[in-house]
This record gives sequence, C-alpha cells and structure tokens, in this order.
Amino acid sequence: MSNKIRLDSGSMRYNKKKWNSGYAIFFYKTRLKCYRSGAINKSKGEYNMTGLTKEIIDMLEQAPFAILSTATPEGIPNAVPIGAKKILDSKTILLSDQFFNKTLANMNANPRVSLTFWLDHAGYQVKGSVTIETTGPRYEETVKWIEEMGKKMGVPLASKGAVILNVEEVYSIGGPDSGRRLI
Repeated sequence: MSNKIRLDSGSMRYNKKKWNSGYAIFFYKTRLKCYRSGAINKSKGEYNMTGLTKEIIDMLEQAPFAILSTATPEGIPNAVPIGAKKILDSKTILLSDQFFNKTLANMNANPRVSLTFWLDHAGYQVKGSVTIETTGPRYEETVKWIEEMGKKMGVPLASKGAVILNVEEVYSIGGPDSGRRLI
C-alpha cells in the first residue's frame, strides 16, 4: 500500500462562507506546518507520511483527552474517553487501562481500534491494532506513571494494563480535508 494520497484541487481553498475565521487561521497554520515538515507535497498534490508527524504528536499531547473506539466481534461499537495517553514513537501510542470493562473485552476479541483527538476545529483519527501488556517493563513503567498522575490529581489511580496501539492509518478530521487518509 502506498503512503501517498492525491489531493483534489479544491481541498486547499478556504471557503469564507463555510468556515469561521478562527478555524481558517488554525487550519492554515496546521497545514503550513505539514508542508514545512514534508508531510504534504503541494506541488505533487499528495500526502507522504510514514509515521506520526511532530504536528500530530503535539496535538495528541496537547489534547486533554481522546476517544478510543472499539467494536465487538458482532460489530457493536463502544467509545470511551482516554486521558492517560503517551507517544512511544512515530508508530506507537501507549494507553493506560484504569477503567476498561467493555473496552477490554472488545479489544481482546477484536484488536482493531480507532483513537480520535482534536483541538478547536481540526484533529486526527488514528487506526490500528492493539496489544495489551499486563507484565513486563512497559507495564511496570505505566503503573508508576499512572500512580504519579493520580497523586497529582489527588485521586487514587491504578493501571490494570498498558494498551499498545500500533499505528496503521491516520486520517484528518475537520475542515475541507476531513476524512483524508494521511498514512
């Protein structure tokens, strides 16, 4: 599968009637960063990414929460807010399981998930498969991280597992490029 996706000629235009000025500025700045990083090659009209860009990573780190979506083997969806998230590298995201019940059952039966996050009117949807670690160094580090987070919040938190999301696809959400596959 190619990591290059063609853009239609109208997707780069700003429609003043459709989008408010605050969105236009945010969208323009985000798009400019993608051009400068090489994630988008405007002259060829294509995205060319092999992993999460700095802009995507920054947005995920800044977003106060993300939505993790799973499904049963029968296709019944489940979506939960996630606050404990961490980037391991450009192809791997760690999520901590403190409260997963249906979500955990779904991931054990069907490891395909989606993680959606945004700031203002733009964001990303990351799709991939997960593995769940309940022993080992990554799990132990996650337990410590969540305990520290709980202490700072004044709430007792305990991680039941480290959910490792292997990034396979990334889509833009919001704006004229909404739904465009980036990876």
